[in-house]
Amino acid sequence: MVRGVARLAARLRGKRKPPISLRPAKPVDYGFARQSCFAALKALLGPDADWDEALEDGLFARQFVQSEVEMVALGERDAGWLQTRREGGRIHLIRFCLAPGFRGRGLGRVILDRLQARARKAVSPIVLSLARIDPALGFYLHQGFRVVEADPYRVHLRQDPRPSYRGPGPTPGMRRG
Repeated sequence: MVRGVARLAARLRGKRKPPISLRPAKPVDYGFARQSCFAALKALLGPDADWDEALEDGLFARQFVQSEVEMVALGERDAGWLQTRREGGRIHLIRFCLAPGFRGRGLGRVILDRLQARARKAVSPIVLSLARIDPALGFYLHQGFRVVEADPYRVHLRQDPRPSYRGPGPTPGMRRG
């Protein structure tokens, strides 16, 4: 009842949130993925960083595999992308990048929830590696990832699938209290 009233009130105010969706990447998405990734990297490294555009272009081109990429959309607008790969019974989150205007809105949490649901269904852990200075490290640790290895430059994280505790209801013979 309360949810229905809240939905109606939001619709009447015209503030209904656009849907969040994932779709397979197309060749035309490469430019957006590159641009959003480079914007995040440049922000992370700061204005004084020694940025070699040609080197970064080459690295990005080698690592970007379109068949592994899904685009994140908020309504009709592209908001970011993620690249995952199945390796040895694990889901490797290679990159997850949101465009600057879409960060800090809870969108990353929603997409990570969907990836975690896939991992639970496949009974596969999620693994990823980040630069030690990446501010997303705190986000992943808060979401239940744990550090499995670290070196002077990178941190390697893992999250084992947790079983869903949602069931059809109480066990027969048990009373609801």
